[in-house]
Amino acid sequence: MPSSDIKKLGKIVQLRPDVAVLDLEDGVPLSSKAKARSNAIQFFADNLLHQSLQHKRIEVGLRISHPNSNGNYITIETGR
Repeated sequence: MPSSDIKKLGKIVQLRPDVAVLDLEDGVPLSSKAKARSNAIQFFADNLLHQSLQHKRIEVGLRISHPNSNGNYITIETGR
């Protein structure tokens, strides 16, 4: 699902799919890439902090573009 749509991201924990893939690639318009990255980071921070994903056994993937594709190189930093 496009990570630029915060409402859809919010439904992942409610709907309890086996797997969810947050899209930062083709499903997100170029004009929404920054918002999509921000939403994805916030989604993981909110849900991993409260262990919602592990408790409900939801696997989440992150679909990103190749670092050299169309000059859209991004870095997502994670911390523990």
